[in-house]
Amino acid sequence: MKRAILRPEGTTLKRSAGVSLPPFELKRKTREPLHVQLARQLRRLIASGAAPARLPSTRALAAHLQLSRNTVVAAYESLGADGVLESKRGSGTRRRPAATGLLKRSDLLRDSHYPFAAQPFHDPDGHPIYFHR
Repeated sequence: MKRAILRPEGTTLKRSAGVSLPPFELKRKTREPLHVQLARQLRRLIASGAAPARLPSTRALAAHLQLSRNTVVAAYESLGADGVLESKRGSGTRRRPAATGLLKRSDLLRDSHYPFAAQPFHDPDGHPIYFHR
């Protein structure tokens, strides 16, 4: 969690949250690209449960590992495409919860984009029309 520091002039600054990942090693001298190594290490940490629910921002992790931000973004996007991570602009990147095999009705309806809170109406021909609140 970020703490705010109130300066005498009245401006508020946010303190950096830091990176809370267990240490891991990236080998810069190998032929394997760094973003592939990083994605593999993050996948291992997530699978073992050692990674926090909310991962550090791409900028914070890039600064911590002394990598280009593009390298971290490529690794996060690779993991997102594989369904390991989910990210939303402004909300950060989180690991996806492990699938239990059971689907809840609300999740199924939300994921299928069915109008959950829709009001059914009928056109003059009797066809249903859904009005979203």
